[in-house]
Amino acid sequence: MTHIARRGIWAVLLIFGLVSAVPAAPPASPAGTTAKPTGTARKPVPADKGPAEKTVAGKTGPEGDNRPAGGAAVPKSAAGGSGAAQAGPAKADAKKPNRPSSGATSPRAAEDDLDDDDDADEDADEDADEDADEELDDDEPLSSAPPQPGTAEWYLAEVSKLRLTPLDDKQADPAQDPKYLERQKKIVELATKSVALTHKNPEKKQQFEVSARYLLDARLQLAMTGDEEQVELLYENARAFVKRDPASHAAAHGAHTLVNLAYHNATHEQAPDKAATWRAEFAELANHYLQNFPREEPRSVPLAYTAARLCEQHGQLAEARAGYTQIVQFTPDSLHGSEAERILRRLDLVGNPPPVSGPTLEGEMLQVDDLLGKPVLLVFWSSEAERCAKELPRLLPAIRQAQQAGVQVVGLALDTDRKALQAFVAKHKLDWTQLHFTDAEQQGWKNPITTHFGVFEVPAFWLVDANGNAVSTTATVASLKQDLRQLTDSSGLVRQNPVEAEEVVPVGGTRERGAEAPAATKPAAAKPAAGKSSTGKGAGSGTPAAGGKGSNSRPASR
Repeated sequence: MTHIARRGIWAVLLIFGLVSAVPAAPPASPAGTTAKPTGTARKPVPADKGPAEKTVAGKTGPEGDNRPAGGAAVPKSAAGGSGAAQAGPAKADAKKPNRPSSGATSPRAAEDDLDDDDDADEDADEDADEDADEELDDDEPLSSAPPQPGTAEWYLAEVSKLRLTPLDDKQADPAQDPKYLERQKKIVELATKSVALTHKNPEKKQQFEVSARYLLDARLQLAMTGDEEQVELLYENARAFVKRDPASHAAAHGAHTLVNLAYHNATHEQAPDKAATWRAEFAELANHYLQNFPREEPRSVPLAYTAARLCEQHGQLAEARAGYTQIVQFTPDSLHGSEAERILRRLDLVGNPPPVSGPTLEGEMLQVDDLLGKPVLLVFWSSEAERCAKELPRLLPAIRQAQQAGVQVVGLALDTDRKALQAFVAKHKLDWTQLHFTDAEQQGWKNPITTHFGVFEVPAFWLVDANGNAVSTTATVASLKQDLRQLTDSSGLVRQNPVEAEEVVPVGGTRERGAEAPAATKPAAAKPAAGKSSTGKGAGSGTPAAGGKGSNSRPASR
């Protein structure tokens, strides 16, 4: 039985007064405490949808993850599941990060490398919900009497009915639907009253935990519309739940909800400076979640990995390095820990000679050290990857202009078909040296250079100065032109006039000039997983859900 069906059955039982508690809320999303960049209103997502927390083996071959065939699988971090099964108490001195202001759209990864796998998400969600149900059902007896108005059980039953009531127009954008927003506000009101009646009563622990979930989920939907007040109140609620009991499910769910908001805004904010602030926020919250909720590790590790990857891809290397370092520290033997260690090895190449060598297509051995005296561009690519075929037309002019200025270009081809690679190189006149291993065990994503230094997507670029030291191992398609300009300028080379772009067609397919290029494949990367705890002040009213200004100290804005 799916978690959706299970929730429906519980809700029916609640409405008829057969039980005194509500099932664990649907899978929530990332968390922590922070300050905010403002942004446009975006479409909220249902409370049971959020970035999945999962680890799925990456696909081999060029389809789906930008990898050539024959490669080793790289995990996709995704998030999924309920935050109920929180573990260990949060650290009492957990840092309160600064929070950017609210942003935009439903939490779906805008980045190519944040790919989704719906089946795996459902499995993860179902498993987490089952765990949450078991934990929340431990002490609560069934009730045969219908709930009385004004009781916590009655408020929860009313919330369940609201959540199960379909919208009049299922196609409408909830962010633009006044009825949807009013529903969320009503859920906040009812859940807040239930929290007030249960948060100090140990016998009502189950009702309190469920009330807190409903409150946080509804508040998140409102915050995702760009409502700054709701963003502030969501942070206040999460801090209050941590202050009340850092080992509670409510604390874990509050942390996870805040991370969800940060991830959502990090991937959907349009203003570059605000998006960067939210990425840093996402990374900080995910790292705190990993630190403060040990038993949430199956979700917190992929979250921290996703945040680090997102920051790395946008040049925020301090945040990326912090995230990778923490993953290695906490889970060195995990798949994410292994990948993080290799990525750190690559980041540490900057300022040092990259030990790159291998056989060329002509059968000779080449070491990058052989090219001392001129700057070098290393291009990791594959003629079998559709994204490379799509991106090469706009990359070739920048690469050839750098060649004319004196930059040596070396390709590291991850192809598994040597003859097809040679044909592609000849057809498109790629007149730079190509390294390609003849041993099948060293081809594709088994290439010893990519596996040792954590190169998980193509095309990828490393830049080496004339002294043989790496100056960047994180250049991207978007940054390459500027990175090459800086490399030639720092080497004292004279840039030539721009070279006209040429058409590039992937092996095994043709298209006419002007036709749309094949869609880029998505690399296997990590997806969100969990939230962070913090020790901020509680709501001024003394009730965790009140969200009053009172003594609740707001973190300074970034």
